Amino acid sequence: MVQNNLIISLHALFCILACITITSQLIKKRFLAYFTDMPFPNEAVSATVIRQVAIHIVCMSLAGSDYIKKAQKAINNKFPETLTVDGIWGPKSKAAWIRAAQRTLNQEYHKVLKVDGVFGQQTKAAIVQIKMGDTNLLVGVLQIGLYAHCYDVKGIDCIFGKNTRTATETFQKQGGLRIDAIAGRETFFALAQ
Repeated sequence: MVQNNLIISLHALFCILACITITSQLIKKRFLAYFTDMPFPNEAVSATVIRQVAIHIVCMSLAGSDYIKKAQKAINNKFPETLTVDGIWGPKSKAAWIRAAQRTLNQEYHKVLKVDGVFGQQTKAAIVQIKMGDTNLLVGVLQIGLYAHCYDVKGIDCIFGKNTRTATETFQKQGGLRIDAIAGRETFFALAQ
């Protein structure tokens, strides 16, 4: 029943977005790109997930592409990546962000992760908590991830300050995570999806 409601809700959302005449083709393309590698579990999916997907799609179709372009540029500038800066957070951009996290964990926290762009159990287990006042490259990776999900942290400066804290709390709230403004395993995992 809940899964049918999810399908109906997603179908209705897609129909509403398709009615926007000027950007309908772009929105459809980004909607499909968002779901390319997103599995639909058999268990019930909460309204929070539907709300987060709707926010992300609207953000990508309107102002989000600029945020995503900032994230893509930052990945290219801070890490050995050559992403196309197109404003679409698809599988290549996600994998590059995960590789950035893996490289940072290896370099700054002496982890021994395979840098493969897959956020598996080893990567999740290697994530360390970062919080207000921290200043390191992992904070920069967090900021890039928040930009990629259309949360404005007011710059990628590798400082976990007020703007990063606010964006982290908002992301946690909208994602149905524990709201503590501490970016740990669950927050990074959600950003990797």
